[in-house]
Amino acid sequence: MALGQALLALGPERTTRAALAHLRVAVRSDNTLPLACWAAKRTGAKVILDAHEYAPRQAEHLLLWRMTFQGFYEYLCKKYLPSVGAMMTVCQGLADAYETNYGVRPVVVTNAQPSRVRFIG
Repeated sequence: MALGQALLALGPERTTRAALAHLRVAVRSDNTLPLACWAAKRTGAKVILDAHEYAPRQAEHLLLWRMTFQGFYEYLCKKYLPSVGAMMTVCQGLADAYETNYGVRPVVVTNAQPSRVRFIG
């Protein structure tokens, strides 16, 4: 449930820190972390980050991206990842990179089931 929908469902008489403490703010992208962390801080909710890529290196093959956005994503990770309540990513390599560089340990949740392909021969 989105934060706004949750607030509307609670009604004005129940929107207190105690009532909001069970809420979670789920984000899928590092560039939404500042807003999510701000909302969580004001409501007592926890931020859950679903990181599908290693944000500081997601387009490092592009020189312009490295020159303009890479530092921004490094800043976001350094500043906001420590305050995230939970984090998940899609593979062990990404989890290791986040732990090595930012001190957070995401849970690995793969996007695919284990392969059932059997090779003949």
